[in-house]
Amino acid sequence: MNSTHRNEVHLAGTLVRDPELRYTPDGKSVASFTVATTYEKWTEYHRCVAWEKQAGRLGEHFKKDSFIELKGRLRTRKWEKDGQKRYTTEVVIWSLSDGTIAKNAHGVEVSDADLPF
Repeated sequence: MNSTHRNEVHLAGTLVRDPELRYTPDGKSVASFTVATTYEKWTEYHRCVAWEKQAGRLGEHFKKDSFIELKGRLRTRKWEKDGQKRYTTEVVIWSLSDGTIAKNAHGVEVSDADLPF
């Protein structure tokens, strides 16, 4: 039995609102956003976070009602507020796309990871 487990999420959906772009005290950019996905008649809302380069791309190219495809990992955070333990699960993304397929000058498909921005 393989002891390696993968924590990988692939989502394709619509941004519920404009991404919220902010900066940490040491200047790192971070964007928070929510993606809605629908399966049959059920809609799910997924909290997502993007850091640095992906946060910048998100803020520049995506807004409310934009279609987005993303890949990332699940992370659960916990904190305490007013004596109550709180938890949230979010997708920390490592790649995002608007769903279009880019091709280079030779007609070869280029993945999002190949793009310089």
